[in-house]
Amino acid sequence: MWDHLEQSIERTFEQYHLTIVNDYLAFKAFGWLQDAIRDARISDNPELANELVVGQGGVESELAVMAFLKIKAQVLGNPQLLSIFSLHDEDVLQKIQAPEYQGFYSDWQNYLERFGDRTLAELKLEIKSPRRNPELLVQLVKSQLDSQMSVENFKERQGRIFENAQSLVKAKLKWWMPRTWWFNLTLGLSRYGLANRENMRFCRTRVYSASKDIFLAMANLMVLDGVLDAAEDVFYLTMEEVKEFAYSAPSNQARGAEDECDKSNQIERKSYREIVSERKETYENYRSLRLPDRIIYSKTDKPDLSQYLEDVTKEGVDLNEVLKGVPVSKGIAEGEALVITEPVLNADVKGKILISKMTDPGWVFLMSQAIALVTEKGSLLSHTAIVGRELGIPVVVAVQDVTQRIKTGERIRVNGSTGVIERLG
Repeated sequence: MWDHLEQSIERTFEQYHLTIVNDYLAFKAFGWLQDAIRDARISDNPELANELVVGQGGVESELAVMAFLKIKAQVLGNPQLLSIFSLHDEDVLQKIQAPEYQGFYSDWQNYLERFGDRTLAELKLEIKSPRRNPELLVQLVKSQLDSQMSVENFKERQGRIFENAQSLVKAKLKWWMPRTWWFNLTLGLSRYGLANRENMRFCRTRVYSASKDIFLAMANLMVLDGVLDAAEDVFYLTMEEVKEFAYSAPSNQARGAEDECDKSNQIERKSYREIVSERKETYENYRSLRLPDRIIYSKTDKPDLSQYLEDVTKEGVDLNEVLKGVPVSKGIAEGEALVITEPVLNADVKGKILISKMTDPGWVFLMSQAIALVTEKGSLLSHTAIVGRELGIPVVVAVQDVTQRIKTGERIRVNGSTGVIERLG
């Protein structure tokens, strides 16, 4: 099993350089597009380039939203299904398998198969995914039933943003102008590169999920052999520790009577449990750390994390009324802030301003309910920016320590054109 993991990793990295090449070309093309807009004096709107790449289709993040919204529409359109989704998660999963819901259940299974690895913090091996834990999809559907978002208004909003931007271009550039050809080339390259960027991220998600499946399969053997108490404990072990078990576990050797296990194996089993117990305690202590953006250190001189130990319950690092970040999706929104620092797939985001350290593709369902988004990380071409523009909501990224400086429940104003976040009291 370990050999299979290593072979899979090797095959993945044989082609991984393509993601770097694509990102570089996408960034360059987007820069050329911005230059073309400025040189042709098409508009003073600094976000015009962003709006021209909205709604291009074929992007896995968008397809996942479309597939989910179709499932939600089926639930809302069928009174019997709607009543089922008022039950406990386990009961829902059982009842939707009834013959009368065959079509719906087929769509449900297809969604889990294709998009079920998409979730919050999806690149963390320890995070559960809907594909392996379908009750998470039940919870997501329940949390979205009162949302007004549908396939129709999602596409209509995208189309409106793009058409408004395209009208500005057509007013300035005629088909026979040489600069029009260059403009169209840069626009096409930008849309193509950004679509590939999102789709490659989706592929990366599936690679991580496949790795997670392999580790959990080995974890089940470790539980069977008495090495671990629960399969999820495997994620507290290092690669080398799991590899050691994979090549030396009793389940991989000829099994004898239980009382024939030698003393060294008993010591080894005890040490695995001790390692997990100690690391659980260590990781719990990590929760009290507030780390800088990056820590630079050498292989021989590892950092002392205790210097970053702080009371994270205190009132942030800066209580100024006005915060500033990088605007990436225009508009102004006022409302209640909701700060999320841990993955909560069914959080009540509707009508609130979502604040987080960063987002990944699994956040799209939370983002779709928010009226604005603010993050500590991100850039003009980050996932947060791309999805925010697709949703047509104000987005500001790169706001330093915003999850510490803004508290859940505060009323704030977010300006997606200037990057300013203000407290309203």
